[in-house]
Amino acid sequence: MPHEVTMPQLGMTQDTGRLVQWLKQAGEKITRGDLLFEVETDKATMEIEAQADGFLTHVTAGEGDEVPVGKVIARISETADAPDDDTPRSHEPARAVPEPAIPPASPPATETTSKASIEPPSAPGRILASPKLRRIAREEGLDLARLARAGHPQPYHMRDLETLRSLLPEAASPAPSASMRLRAACPQDGFAEFARWAADAQGLADADALLAGLAGASLGHGETVVAVERFGAMRAYRVPRARRLSAVTASDDAPVLRVRDLRGTAIETVAIGAEALPVLTITQRGSALEIILECSAGQMDGPAAIALLDAFASRMREPLRHLF
Repeated sequence: MPHEVTMPQLGMTQDTGRLVQWLKQAGEKITRGDLLFEVETDKATMEIEAQADGFLTHVTAGEGDEVPVGKVIARISETADAPDDDTPRSHEPARAVPEPAIPPASPPATETTSKASIEPPSAPGRILASPKLRRIAREEGLDLARLARAGHPQPYHMRDLETLRSLLPEAASPAPSASMRLRAACPQDGFAEFARWAADAQGLADADALLAGLAGASLGHGETVVAVERFGAMRAYRVPRARRLSAVTASDDAPVLRVRDLRGTAIETVAIGAEALPVLTITQRGSALEIILECSAGQMDGPAAIALLDAFASRMREPLRHLF
């Protein structure tokens, strides 16, 4: 005998339930225990199982309908084309468009695609989705708007979850970030002479370690790591809390600041924009230096950027006055 599918009562005070989505299509073969549809109450969204074997027929409620508890919304029949006179009766008119009397020639899946393709568009910025999908997407950090941007029709239900997950490997457009570019002028390059003196008098022959030490001290932090880039090659150095140049050592740790030394090249100024970490770029004009600091607002605020550039420019101009 055909089995009537009714709107279940999921709570003591529940009078109606909202049919979120059908998990099976009209005419599809059903096995007892299969998930049949999702229903939403004022407290939860639940998946309802089929209570009989057969074929889903006589669907009288559509997705989004508010249905009274106990109302017949479909049948599980012995055949997929059960006659119309076997249609369940109800004292309330069906809210969904009734199925055509003649069974469709195309598969049920095509019917679903056609229905989805004529869904009215949502208001700008609004995403139509079931509460359960919204909850799971929020828990997994998924953006439902990506389905809309990819052209998938709304409303979205649990069956769209895998499609949404499959979009994750897609390269996301980086969010625009405000950047800062500050310029300092040094009338003279005091570092070159200082590096020669440090090598001859102190045995500190690694000029890049000296440069990293001056930059690290200009940050005003404790122990830090600074990278020095010269002619495309980059080395990182650990600047100790004590800030002694003789204690600056090579490091494999990730730097927090990069010094790009373009002295000796034909480049006189740069405007690259914010990179992965703040960058101090040194260029030379005759005997004078130009130092550019580029960073994003998220890496360093304005006062900190000004303080860093001013301190580093002072050390490059007169290194001996800032020995530590």
